[in-house]
Amino acid sequence: MNDVLVYLGSDVKRVRCGLAEAGALDWAVDGQGASGIGHEDESRVLLRKRPQRCPGSEVLGQTLGDLRTRAFIAQGGSLELARTPENTQPFRFRHLLFAMSGSPPALGPRRAEIMAGLPDFLTRNVQGQSEAELVFHRFLTHLKDTAHLDWPVVDIEAGREALARVAGELDVWAAQDGEPPPRVAMSVVTSRVLLGASLGAPMWMRSTSGIDACAPCGHGVGWVGVAPRRVSHPDYRALWLRTGAAQAPEGFEAIPAGGFVGVDARWEVVRRPLR
Repeated sequence: MNDVLVYLGSDVKRVRCGLAEAGALDWAVDGQGASGIGHEDESRVLLRKRPQRCPGSEVLGQTLGDLRTRAFIAQGGSLELARTPENTQPFRFRHLLFAMSGSPPALGPRRAEIMAGLPDFLTRNVQGQSEAELVFHRFLTHLKDTAHLDWPVVDIEAGREALARVAGELDVWAAQDGEPPPRVAMSVVTSRVLLGASLGAPMWMRSTSGIDACAPCGHGVGWVGVAPRRVSHPDYRALWLRTGAAQAPEGFEAIPAGGFVGVDARWEVVRRPLR
């Protein structure tokens, strides 16, 4: 199963600080799988993808620590499909970034049917062959159907409803094709909103409200042999999601199967059933 880490923070300069506080600065994934990072950079959304294998583990936490961003979504360890950028998560549309982990139903036989149900402008955005990309575009379609796709800030309730509709479609398709119920976790992030939903696949959440003692800032650069300072960031806020981990990362709490979590720039965390 691939591993996904999602972040929404209040300060573009505090990504490394937040990673250290969340114990994710050394987050590593299986180098045999494809990996990718999507992040907000001022008014742009950028993607970095590594579809090829690398020996051993790949430490994505250190790479993420160099970003200056309010939001990112990163995944690694994916062994699905051909190793091409088009099939490597995360996926983006405008300011929205998406990744999925777990075991979705095989959507290949239904690809033509699913593609026919997308608006033309979303059909043109599909580049690869992965189930995750099709699921993302069904989510976008449901946002469009409720007139929320063009909103500069995705409404949390509209996002929950769109994810719930996707979950219902996956259930129906799996049942019709004689497959077991889908076990997936879906994550969406922009520079202002984070959404997550679990359909039975592990999903973990961590909320940060201030950092009392920041290790990266306290040690500084090149301070060998010097006692660290105590540096705090009392106004820093962040929400983290982790999916694909077999057990809870330290300091994270579980999102139950069938659960939903969302947060926006007001930092009010919404937790409720997805459906």
